[in-house]
Amino acid sequence: MDFLLALSLTFLAGAATFIGALLATMQRFTSRAAMAVSLGFSAGAILYVSLTDIIAKSLDSFTAINDNPSAAYGMMALAFFMGVGLMVVVDRLIPGDINLDDQEGKSEESNAALKRKLMRGGLFIGLALCLHNFPEGFLVFMTAYEDIGVGITIAVALAIHNIPEGIAIAGPLYAATKQKFRSIAIATATGIAEPVGAVLGFLLLRNFLNDILYGWVFGVVAGMMVFIAVNEILPAAHRFETKQRQTTYGFIGGMGVLALSITLLQ
Repeated sequence: MDFLLALSLTFLAGAATFIGALLATMQRFTSRAAMAVSLGFSAGAILYVSLTDIIAKSLDSFTAINDNPSAAYGMMALAFFMGVGLMVVVDRLIPGDINLDDQEGKSEESNAALKRKLMRGGLFIGLALCLHNFPEGFLVFMTAYEDIGVGITIAVALAIHNIPEGIAIAGPLYAATKQKFRSIAIATATGIAEPVGAVLGFLLLRNFLNDILYGWVFGVVAGMMVFIAVNEILPAAHRFETKQRQTTYGFIGGMGVLALSITLLQ
């Protein structure tokens, strides 16, 4: 049952690209201000839960197998920066001129340039985005598998982030081809890479689930989440802003809601 719940959350987070694709093909976009606040909220929620709850789970797991507090903390810190490093590598593998996180919220001129690149190299871009979404799916799944409450939080936050990704993919495709179903299908397929990554990761690690593995997984997940929030979600939120501090207010709201929810769950 835990497996099915965690996989369902991962699927729903990834499938949020469908919502973005639907908005794009309806030729009626969510307001930029609402997108900025929502993405800011997502980043705040991810950073807060990563740095207060997920990282604590990593430390607790390492402490359970190590009587030396310094050694346990050092292992947690190493796992955290391994997660950051993993996302740096993934991000570097996607050239900046086709990285959709670099395109979100930009002008129509940039969107037209992205459209031309999609038409010339759709397969390569699709593979690159799948590579990008695999680790996101794995981190949602593993977190939800251990703690469904935290998993729901991360799934919702990443779903918000995936909506503009769906817009960025489907918008240029629909403008170029006028094929609504095909544009939505391609955008949705990139999001489905997340549950695929979750299943592959679980199949590889399911026979090794113990305190040592949980310590490393949660530390790596925390690092990955922090990188995603800082490198992808916050910059995208700022690009959607129509007024100053929209992202900041959303960010603080996200942290506040997470602080309240974690307090109530204790």
